[in-house]
Amino acid sequence: MTRLTLQLSEEMEAKLSAHANRSGYESLEQYVEAFLRSEAQSLTDAEEDYGAPDHLRMNSEEGLEERLLEGLGSGPEIEVTDAAWQNIGGEVARRIRGGRPPAGS
Repeated sequence: MTRLTLQLSEEMEAKLSAHANRSGYESLEQYVEAFLRSEAQSLTDAEEDYGAPDHLRMNSEEGLEERLLEGLGSGPEIEVTDAAWQNIGGEVARRIRGGRPPAGS
């Protein structure tokens, strides 16, 4: 295990210690360790590949925002009802099966 030493001003240490105590940690060290563990996990989660095609991958928040704005300008708004979601689910299932009708049909 690697040892990490931080030099904090007294003011910063006091603020962080108070926050750690309010958050239920017994010490500033426990708080910092939990924080770093959480950050490391979020980096791991962000790097996980879910298999999206290249043209749908978002590599930055700006890219995501650009795609969202593009979608907003892509046509008129429509109300998506429960029936619409069921139709979408059926279409997705059909595409996954390669266009074959459901078994038993």
